[in-house]
Amino acid sequence: MTLTLGAARALRNGGIDAVAALDSALHQALLLAPGVEHEDIRQMLDRAMSAVLVETVERAVHDHPELRPDEATWIAIAKQEAIRRAGPRPAADPTSVSTPAPQVLTPVAQTVPVEEERLYDVWIDLVFGRGKERETLCAVFGHCRLPKAPAIGESLTFWPPRTEATTFEVVAMGGVQARHDVSTLIDDIGHAIGPASEGGKAIVTLRCAPIEVASVEDGRRVASFMKRHHGFEMDSYGVNRLG
Repeated sequence: MTLTLGAARALRNGGIDAVAALDSALHQALLLAPGVEHEDIRQMLDRAMSAVLVETVERAVHDHPELRPDEATWIAIAKQEAIRRAGPRPAADPTSVSTPAPQVLTPVAQTVPVEEERLYDVWIDLVFGRGKERETLCAVFGHCRLPKAPAIGESLTFWPPRTEATTFEVVAMGGVQARHDVSTLIDDIGHAIGPASEGGKAIVTLRCAPIEVASVEDGRRVASFMKRHHGFEMDSYGVNRLG
């Protein structure tokens, strides 16, 4: 199914609104919870926001790339949707105690300046088959810049250019799906520090959930897509069943 433009726009706006609300809940929860609970709360809300983005904003942009929001659009939509949901308010009761207006918060990922984005190493396995029969076809690795420090459970989506017509089939929870983009979740985050003699450079590696393809040929298409459009390479020291 391809969403109509109007439906896609509504889905995108609703997703932005939902993520802003979850971000607000995160900030409130961190204020009220003891420090030992903060990491669990962050991971829980990050997973919720990632899931919402995948099923709303990313789904809408997949069908209509022109709806991809920039930072200004994201903020404007978040404010617009918060005002719309609030609706008309009754006249204030002069005898009641006033309460502050709700604060609209935008996702951290949308408010960090571009110049602060840092480079991350990314590794993704391509697999074929199910259960015990599932085997690794190859691993692809590359680099990407992210506007905020990533967390385990967050999603990473690599988009094609608008002129890209290649599709490949991947296996998701709902079964086999035809995709134009590569989407996965961050499974693990590793840190490495180079020797002081070389400036002590820090390297952060993101290991992502495997992409399960529907066939070996689909694996070749995914690897080619990541190489052509995102500068990835196949791991020459690991398994390579793509030929």
